[in-house]
Amino acid sequence: MLGKKMIRDIFKHKTQFLSIFLMAFLGVFVFTGISGEYIGLEDNINDYYEETNLADGWIYSPYLNDCFWNKLII
Repeated sequence: MLGKKMIRDIFKHKTQFLSIFLMAFLGVFVFTGISGEYIGLEDNINDYYEETNLADGWIYSPYLNDCFWNKLII
């Protein structure tokens, strides 16, 4: 009974149903596209870091001088 009413309402309001369907479809499409691109970009960045042996981080400070680095190396 409820299924018949749902089908009747969909056919009665085709444009409204179509617009809501398209909005939901576009939302899912954009979400999956962005998440897929993020995962691909993250994989490419990790591969680049591994290939080039890039540093994991850098330390910047105005208080670091040559004496500090000489103590670290020795």
